[in-house]
Amino acid sequence: MFKGSSWVSCNYDTNGETPYAQRTSIVGPYKHKLYLFGGGTSTTTVQNHFYSFDLISQKWEKIEPKNNQIPEPRWGHKCAIVQDKMILFGGHGKNAYLNDLWEYHFSENEWEKIEYSGDKPSIVSDHSLVATSDGFLFIYGGWNGSSRLVDSFYIYEMETKTFTKISDELLKENTSLRTLTVSAIWNDKLYVYSGEDGSYTYSDKMFEFDLQERSWKETEYQGSVTSRGVPAGDVFNGYWFIFGGSDRQNMLSDLICFDFESKEMISLQDSNTNKGRFAHNFMVYQNKLLYGFGVKNIGNFGDLNSLTLEYPLIREIIRYIEGGNLSKFYDYEIVCSDNETVRVNSSILKLRCKFDLLVEAAKNIGREIIENVVFYLYTGRYNPSSRSELEVVFFLSEELGILNLKLLAEGVEKVPESDNTILQDYEQLLQENESKDYELIHDEGSTLFHSWILAARSDDFKNILENKDKEKKKKNYSSIKIDGLTEQGANCLLTYLYTNKTEDLNIDIVEEIKDALQQLKLNQDVFEKVCSLMLKY
Repeated sequence: MFKGSSWVSCNYDTNGETPYAQRTSIVGPYKHKLYLFGGGTSTTTVQNHFYSFDLISQKWEKIEPKNNQIPEPRWGHKCAIVQDKMILFGGHGKNAYLNDLWEYHFSENEWEKIEYSGDKPSIVSDHSLVATSDGFLFIYGGWNGSSRLVDSFYIYEMETKTFTKISDELLKENTSLRTLTVSAIWNDKLYVYSGEDGSYTYSDKMFEFDLQERSWKETEYQGSVTSRGVPAGDVFNGYWFIFGGSDRQNMLSDLICFDFESKEMISLQDSNTNKGRFAHNFMVYQNKLLYGFGVKNIGNFGDLNSLTLEYPLIREIIRYIEGGNLSKFYDYEIVCSDNETVRVNSSILKLRCKFDLLVEAAKNIGREIIENVVFYLYTGRYNPSSRSELEVVFFLSEELGILNLKLLAEGVEKVPESDNTILQDYEQLLQENESKDYELIHDEGSTLFHSWILAARSDDFKNILENKDKEKKKKNYSSIKIDGLTEQGANCLLTYLYTNKTEDLNIDIVEEIKDALQQLKLNQDVFEKVCSLMLKY
């Protein structure tokens, strides 16, 4: 499971334009930018300002569309990005609730009002809106000024510009009449979670709508979290992260996560009501969660906050590399332009890219860019230094066959299964013996491994390596012994340390690994991860 750091504020440039508004809509990222439209605190302050936020430069920029054509001021509206367009629907205008539909064309910097056909949707605000990449919008629930639209559900097809209303009776029978929800799409299903059930009571139920069969059913999940309304969420690598909302007594700031595969709802962070909010915005950018704006208890309304998510293995390797520890295992120098060099561990890079081509291409590329590419190859994380770097990395990654890095440079922010890809490469590294430099002695013999992998995960073993030269005369530290470990247990332990995989472990092996981790004095969160396997047997 993912582990998160603490939320940190995005300290963006305050010299330029900075929007402040409640009940706005922020969508993205699209090519490393977020897009914000409208918002306000009342009908007298409602706005139609349009901004982008550059996630690389950390700057807001006001957008002036062509011909000054722009949707009227509103709040409580919803937006989505589909291909190269930003879609906007509904909201509360200065004088009335709305059901108009607009498309913003990124390439043309132009808004277009859509004249749609089919079943005319309700005027609405505070609804949920999600979209599929092939051009279907799903609009659920909301408020029309006099009643909660607890049985309102429309599907819009962009190609035909047609709305279709899904049967009211179907909704009444299967979805407990809820509004003020959060929704997401995963594997041809629309999921709707939380919200109000029509009697001013918030719910913790979840329902799913099969996009092919056009049918609803309740989603039975494990775990217990606070019932809420008006939260916000986004999907990342098979997980649905949901933040905040209101339980009517308090504004919430907890982070929960729904695993689509296991159907588990997991509480990742408890709520701090001083930082709570609802009707806010929440997005995923690469491996970061972002939230901001909305209705909240304290502070301004123009904030953005981020939290970095990592698998335990990847987080520890990043920490190890950033601490300069991997330098002990560097075995190659890549020469960059102006004869600057980047020292690397070639055993990892040879698995992750066409290494010889990287060495040749680096001769014409600056050191900083090569360092960022190498860091990606180690960790799966890419943090560009500037927008000018993106084009260089795009073509370089295409030449080197690094598909995920090419997508990141292009601006496809949610690269599918990027963490799983690097874990697969580390699993391959486990099978490669040439660069292994340490021996794990167990009760049935010994097994070779890469010492830097264990050093990244065990502070105790890291200290052994740091003292290796000093203690060399007293003791040979080319091996480490773990008592009570069979050959199978040793292989399972190394597989876990390299890849985080814990499949096919019986209770005896689990006990061996628990004891081995205690002997290695591994970080507590890693130890708890393995101990939690006991619950499955």
